[in-house]
Amino acid sequence: MPRFRLVDPILQKYCAQIGWWRWLVFWSVFVFETLTSRRLSRLVAARAGQPGSADCNGLENLPATGYFVLAVNHYRGFLTLDVIAAVLSAANLVRPDLVDNYLLITGRRAHTKPQPRLPARLVRRIVDFAIRRWANHVTQIALGNSTASIQALRDWYKRVQQQAVLVFPEGKARLQFGPVRTGVGRWLTTLHTPIVPVGVWWCEGSWHLRFGPPLRWSHRPELRDVQLGLAIATLLPPALAPDWQAALAQWQAAHQL
Repeated sequence: MPRFRLVDPILQKYCAQIGWWRWLVFWSVFVFETLTSRRLSRLVAARAGQPGSADCNGLENLPATGYFVLAVNHYRGFLTLDVIAAVLSAANLVRPDLVDNYLLITGRRAHTKPQPRLPARLVRRIVDFAIRRWANHVTQIALGNSTASIQALRDWYKRVQQQAVLVFPEGKARLQFGPVRTGVGRWLTTLHTPIVPVGVWWCEGSWHLRFGPPLRWSHRPELRDVQLGLAIATLLPPALAPDWQAALAQWQAAHQL
């Protein structure tokens, strides 16, 4: 695993290395696919760049057949699309049959601020239109609206039998891996499909991805959120999961007995 350093201007370095032309290509492809056939593989290819260019380990942990859930740390909100593209591009190397059959789980907060100005309303309508067009690949979990959230979870439960899924268990993007949302571990156990933890980060000019083995859940439901968090944290450099190091040490000591 490469030596990891927390660098303040990481976003500037990333954007400088990627180049403005790739951003232009991606958004051109996004607009075209949104208005036409909505092929997820085209977006992944436009955003991720050369297949196999990332430093990737553990792809053998992906199930060879059937569907699964990729539980990924939400590394930096500004890079969310790049994280998704990097993870799916790597997964496609061993599961090419799923390139256009992923479901992305996203959160959506209720609007509590006063009515925004016209430009902001136009942007919101464009975003809502795009999400509706990509409904076969995106499910939004409403945050702060229990009724809408339950409906979305039911939709997810049905679709996991027909699609592979990518989800960010934290529910909030940050540089360092934080706590997972309460109840997410318990919920994932109800899906009756392999849950594959994934650690992803950008360092030294490339993406680094670690796919862990599918989770073998504890028989104690109250431990499953922590179990999920530990499974992701153990795949990350310590500097990216500082809040999990004490729990990881205890977990590793317990399993060495």
